Amino acid sequence: MKQRTKLWMAAMGALALVAAGAAPSAAVVFSPFGFAITSDAQLPMFRTGVVGLRLSLFGAANEFMYGLSLAAAMNGKSAGSGDDDVAGIQLAGLLNDAEGAEFGVFQLAGLANRIRGGGGTVVQLAGFYNQVDGPANGLQLAGVANRAEGDFGGVQLAGVCNVAEKDFRGVQLAAINRVAGTLYGIQLGAFNYAKTVRGLQIGAFNGAGNDMGGLSLAVFNINTETQALWPLLRVGF
Repeated sequence: MKQRTKLWMAAMGALALVAAGAAPSAAVVFSPFGFAITSDAQLPMFRTGVVGLRLSLFGAANEFMYGLSLAAAMNGKSAGSGDDDVAGIQLAGLLNDAEGAEFGVFQLAGLANRIRGGGGTVVQLAGFYNQVDGPANGLQLAGVANRAEGDFGGVQLAGVCNVAEKDFRGVQLAAINRVAGTLYGIQLGAFNYAKTVRGLQIGAFNGAGNDMGGLSLAVFNINTETQALWPLLRVGF
């Protein structure tokens, strides 16, 4: 009984400390300028935001970055994720990496761009690869491949492959296009696939499931669920 009383008193004491203001402050702290050699050697430090301009060499990451971020190599932590939230422009010689882009972002990188959380309106231009992990709208343009993990609306243009893991609304143009959910729009490529079609597929080989609510033009059109084959044209409404 005495032990229970002591535990109860300790719990009440902890609650009293929180009520008295011992919890961490939620005040927003930011700087109009930032500079970094790496994300471990930067000013201001990670838990401070930047609203304005940030310059970096081999990595930089802040609580948030609203404005223009210029990097010789990369925007984002030297090992791991990027800024907690980004709005504005990220320019990097190699990589741009952001945790989220709720208010919209433009990313331009020589190698790759990634937004790890949900994005608002995004524009990603990269020599090799672009990826956005959450729902977003906008443009992905890459020399090799684009990937959208959440629902995506807009345009994906790539030299080799476009992938949308959920629903896609817009245009996919690449040698290989894939929509794991529903396609509301157009696929143009040598190989096209969408689980459900509410639009147009044009290619050499097109694949779709039973739920075809559009038009498929290809040398071979395949129902990926029944393996049925249609030469040249498949129509469903």
